[in-house]
Amino acid sequence: MQTENLIAEISFEGLEDFGYSPLVTARSFRSFGFGPRNERLKKKGLQGYAGDIYSDTFAESFSSGLGLDYGAAEKSDEPIMGFSETQTDSRPRDVILLEKLLATSYRNPLLKITGIEALPVSRKEVKRVHFTMGSDVYQVWVYKADPKETARELAICQIVNNNGIPTARPIGYNSGDGEEYPYDIAVLGGVVEHAGEPYDQLLESLRLSPNEIFRTAKSIAHLLADFHVKLTNSKRDFENKGISLERANPRKEILERMVAALNLEERKYEPLMSSCEDLYEKQEGSLLVSHGDIHTKNIVTSTTKNPKYDQFKTSLINFGIIDYGSVCLDYSAGDVVDFWTHHMRKALEVCIEYNFDIDGVRREYEREFVKVGSELGVNLNHGSSRNFVIQSALWNVYEMFDPLRRNSSDSVTKARFHLDAFLKSQERMEEVKCGAEFFRIKQALNDILEGVSLNKFFVFT
Repeated sequence: MQTENLIAEISFEGLEDFGYSPLVTARSFRSFGFGPRNERLKKKGLQGYAGDIYSDTFAESFSSGLGLDYGAAEKSDEPIMGFSETQTDSRPRDVILLEKLLATSYRNPLLKITGIEALPVSRKEVKRVHFTMGSDVYQVWVYKADPKETARELAICQIVNNNGIPTARPIGYNSGDGEEYPYDIAVLGGVVEHAGEPYDQLLESLRLSPNEIFRTAKSIAHLLADFHVKLTNSKRDFENKGISLERANPRKEILERMVAALNLEERKYEPLMSSCEDLYEKQEGSLLVSHGDIHTKNIVTSTTKNPKYDQFKTSLINFGIIDYGSVCLDYSAGDVVDFWTHHMRKALEVCIEYNFDIDGVRREYEREFVKVGSELGVNLNHGSSRNFVIQSALWNVYEMFDPLRRNSSDSVTKARFHLDAFLKSQERMEEVKCGAEFFRIKQALNDILEGVSLNKFFVFT
């Protein structure tokens, strides 16, 4: 496939922002790949990427639809679109190649990259690429690829897309079964093409309306119910792609977070990990295909244009999900509580009057879960409210420390928030007959915090 030939030539580091526009002439329009093959590209092994897809007839009809005379351009050296022939495209080579890839994928020879910027995504290197097609601007996200992880994630993206869940769509690559990903970048479109401001920033814009903040949380609860039911119902698709789904494991979460963040001997964490595992096993219900890492940066907002008011709008009910490196089997409460934990921390940061609790989100989730399941003829057990109490305690332990946070003051604030939330769960843990597990986890945390400098900020009661 021609797009895969293109993506093979693009490096992540080579995608740099530029302060000037690509220059197009009648001749460069031909060399762009929408017409006869170009000798310069042949020498670089890049010939004919779009030429096999775009015939001269297609280019002519497309150009005429925009008021351009493609036939005249073929016969003349006169510049088109107001540029002189002496001007050349001096953008970085990787930017030019990515533009060709996108133009081919979107079947638009006049697509133009207009900007590139790094995204502050915590666990991946990601660049956002803006481009225009006609009078509209779009975006794709370009990831620094990993041979095994990226192959798995893109395959999952295709499965999620096939089930109608709003998510990213791989561009320029069709995943095989169990193959390694061979390229330096992965390009994602789909839901990110119209992505608006980050979810956390959306909450900031709603800071004077706690009801609207909570409205977004209920909408995402609906999205997660849709995700859980449909993907669990399509579990065989994962098997057919050679994707194994491991069961969620508190030990893994603590190793990757707290153990990685604190400089202590690993044996110090054993009582905590075993106590959390015991608590996790007290849940009931079906194990579902779950995202496993549904923090707010993996929620994508959706922006569209309102023709009535001629301005852009960000939806409070339509969201997408991205990043499938942690997909696993878990109880339904896992993803819902994971999201709520991050949502609540940000909501309280921007709106001190935010006084909603997870029970409202749980009820919205369960109603949607039953509705989607009945529509598909699927009878899955989402578990009980007890699972939410257990998962809330566990996720506050997981989230106390993050190895990617470098600011010590920020780390202390985050740790104190989650420790306080964990300690406040004592009454509810006792109500669901998990008081013994709560006290064992509390003691294990106390023993760990005695060995780090942050313990002076924490008071156990």
